[in-house]
Amino acid sequence: SWLQRENGASFLALPPEATQEALAEVRTLLEPHADNRHVALVAGSGELRLPVRRLIALEFPQLMVLSRDELLAEMTEEIKNGRR
Repeated sequence: SWLQRENGASFLALPPEATQEALAEVRTLLEPHADNRHVALVAGSGELRLPVRRLIALEFPQLMVLSRDELLAEMTEEIKNGRR
C-alpha cells in the first residue's frame, strides 16, 4: 500500500512516476471545471484526506480536499437547513 504511517501521521509513499500520474489525473478531472471556484476533490476516506491534500498542495493550493464522510455530513446539514 502507498499509504504509510509513521509516528501517528499518514502519508503517501508514491514512486515519482505514480506521483506524476496522480497529478495528471487531477489536472484532467479539473480541466472541465476551470471556471468554477467551488470545486473540491473527495477522498474516499478520512485517513486519505490529509495525505492527498499534501500531494496536490503545491500544484493546486486552492483546491479543497474533503473525505467522503465530510461531504455527506455537509450535505445532510444543508438539507436540514433548507439550503439544498
